[in-house]
Parts: sequence; C-alpha cells; structure tokens
Amino acid sequence: MPLTDQKPFQIFGLRLFHHLSSIKIGTDAVLLSAAIRRYAAADRVLDVGCGCGIIGLSFVKKFSNAFLTGIDLHRPSIEQATENSQINFLENRSKFLCADYQTFSTNEKFDLIVSNPPFFQNQLKSPKAIKNAARHGDDSLPHDVLIHKSAELLAGTLALIVPYTYRNLFLLLAENKNLRPSHEIVIRSKPDSEIPIRVILFFKKQIRSPSFFESHELVIRRSDNSFTDDYLDFVYQS
Repeated sequence: MPLTDQKPFQIFGLRLFHHLSSIKIGTDAVLLSAAIRRYAAADRVLDVGCGCGIIGLSFVKKFSNAFLTGIDLHRPSIEQATENSQINFLENRSKFLCADYQTFSTNEKFDLIVSNPPFFQNQLKSPKAIKNAARHGDDSLPHDVLIHKSAELLAGTLALIVPYTYRNLFLLLAENKNLRPSHEIVIRSKPDSEIPIRVILFFKKQIRSPSFFESHELVIRRSDNSFTDDYLDFVYQS
C-alpha cells in the first residue's frame, strides 16, 4: 500500500496516489477523464499508457457495468494503478498489465479505448528516461502505431487528448484507418489565448465520413488565472 507520508490526489470520488507513476496527474488527465465520463458509454474499456490509473478508474467509478484494462510500459505505474484500484474498491472491475501497446496481444475488442498519449515527438527531451517514455511518442509509442493498433482493437469509441498543433495529424492518421471524428473539445488556457493548447478527439469506426462533427471550446482559466465556471462545471459535474 502507498506510504503514509504521500498525499493522494482526490477527484471524481477517487483517492489516487501517483508518486510512483511515470508522470504525475495533471490537467490533461483530468480533462480527458471528465470528457469520457460525459460523452462515452462502454462496458469494455482499454486505457493505453494508464499511469496511476486515473482516466480508466474515473470511468468505471461512474459506470458500474464497465470493466477496465489498463496497460503501461512502466512497472511502478502499473503497481500504483493496481493499488489505486484496491483503495477505491474497484479491483474487481479492473486489471492493470505491464505491456507494450505495440506488441499487446488480445482477442478482446473494446467499446472504449482512451489514451493521454506521449506527444512531444522529435523535440528536446528530459534527461530522465522515465519521463521521456511517458511524454515522448517517437520511441515508446509512435502516433501512427497508436492509431493503427487502436483501430484493430476498437469496437466503439477512441478518445485522445493531444496538443492542438497535432490535431490535423491525428485526424489524417485516423481517417487512413477508417476512424471518423464524432466530437472534439478544443481547449484554451485563457480567453485571449491565440492558439488552443489541447484538443480532445473522439473517433468512431464507420465506413462513411459524416459531413460534420460536433465541436466546442473550453477555456480553463480567466485572465486573473482563476478557473472559469465552464471548466469547473466540465470537471466536477461530469
């Protein structure tokens, strides 16, 4: 069990320790957790690069019929996610595996695949190898591999949070695998931010591409740096 001198991160009715995880709980994970709790429905969930388990566990906490499989390359993260499932009495509806998504083998198809993927490809890297593996996609999980593998295992919805500058790349990669966008949430840090910082993308498997898909914008902070009402509602009413 977690050390007594470590404080848990509390959200979505969960107590989550993340001091052993390859990357600590941040705004991206909170936003993606809230988004799938609002817009996804699934019985079989796969969390790719699950870290301490926040995204997948937040979903099964809300939906009692859901079962979660979480995978991550980083064994201490898997151990922490397993502990978090036990602390929150979700161990009977979740399992966590130390596995590489590129070689992950299963006969199961998933209603929801969710990932806060490594995204700083070909950029300056941290000297810490663990953080690199969590945040850089060129070695641990290339973006095309993430989309290709997800298309193979998907029976329903794929949900990702990525930097907004990667939006068109992911739309193109998904289109090449017959994954069509169904919804996006464009995220700005402040109202006057010239360029959005993130986008949450929802894809579904279908043959025909829709003429349009639902898109809306979420601003995290006001100009005085306080959280906006929309952000607080999005996260805490999900």
